[in-house]
Amino acid sequence: MRLKVVTASLMAVIVYCFSIQAMASQLDALIGHWYGEKQQGPQTHKFLVSRQADGNFDMTFKVYIDDYILMDRSQTGNWSVEHDIYTTKTTEITDVTGTYQPQTPEGYYLDQYTIIEITEEQIIYQHTGSGSRYTLTRVEEGFEF
Repeated sequence: MRLKVVTASLMAVIVYCFSIQAMASQLDALIGHWYGEKQQGPQTHKFLVSRQADGNFDMTFKVYIDDYILMDRSQTGNWSVEHDIYTTKTTEITDVTGTYQPQTPEGYYLDQYTIIEITEEQIIYQHTGSGSRYTLTRVEEGFEF
């Protein structure tokens, strides 16, 4: 009986270690510079996300109709991954009106995404609330759109 308890405990530790290693691997895979585009009717949404190893991120987001920019906005904050959930906490926004904190009681926007796929060159995730799916491709630092 004691051997069964020890064996079960050892198996739990091994599963936990693999789980931690998989999470660390997902974190590492998301670090860097990523670009994506999404067509919504006549609008083209373009976004560039830079995630740092310290958990900070910045994102530039632009919406176009043809060559005309409807929106040009930057966001900064923190990001994390737990299991297959990628979370962003936006703490600062910059647009044509200036730089400000999100107007929520908490002072931030919280968004969560289910990670569909991660490779060295591509990430696909889906917003848990809206269902919007995003595909981003790894780009070099300094990439502009």
